Amino acid sequence: MAEMAVLLSEGVGHIRVAFDRLDGRRDRHGLATDAADAAVKSQRQLERVYRRAMGDLLEVSDIRIVIGCRELYRRMTAMSDDVVSVADRVWYSRVEET
Repeated sequence: MAEMAVLLSEGVGHIRVAFDRLDGRRDRHGLATDAADAAVKSQRQLERVYRRAMGDLLEVSDIRIVIGCRELYRRMTAMSDDVVSVADRVWYSRVEET
C-alpha cells in the first residue's frame, strides 16, 4: 500500500509541474506534456502494483483484512484514474493552444 501511495504522490507531483508549465510562452519545448506523460507513466506503474497486491490478498484468510485492503486499493486506483484524466486534459489544452 505504501508503494501505491508513493506512486500516487509522484503522479500528483508531475501534474503540478505540468500546470506550472502550461503558460504558452514557457512551454516551447513541450514541458507540460512531458510532465503529463510522466504522470501517466507513474500511474500505469501503480496499476501493476495494484494487481500484484490484489493477488497477494488471495493468500489472506481474514475477511476483514481482505475487505479493508481491497477498499483502500480501490480508492487509490480511483485517485490514480483521476490523475490520468487530468494529464489527458493537460494534453488537450496544449493541443487546443497550437
